[in-house]
Amino acid sequence: MSSDTLTHPIDTMGAERIAELWPVLPPHVREELLAIAEAGAALADDEVEFELTAKELASVEAARADFKHGRTMTHEEMVASIKSFVRGLP
Repeated sequence: MSSDTLTHPIDTMGAERIAELWPVLPPHVREELLAIAEAGAALADDEVEFELTAKELASVEAARADFKHGRTMTHEEMVASIKSFVRGLP
């Protein structure tokens, strides 16, 4: 792995792979997977309402303006910015 690569330590299994393994999975594992899928589906169907503070709303509007006017970073610029920030931490 390159030092320039940011990775997440947790590996996830895709739906296709779960479908391939389904016939040999023990019943308790199938039940757990179904519960996870049902919980995820329920969350996806729910409409969540929340109120933004004035500061949060201003941040959202500033971000919209940044995108509109092309004030964004490339992936490489973002990685460099994060690395610079982390190097400055105590």
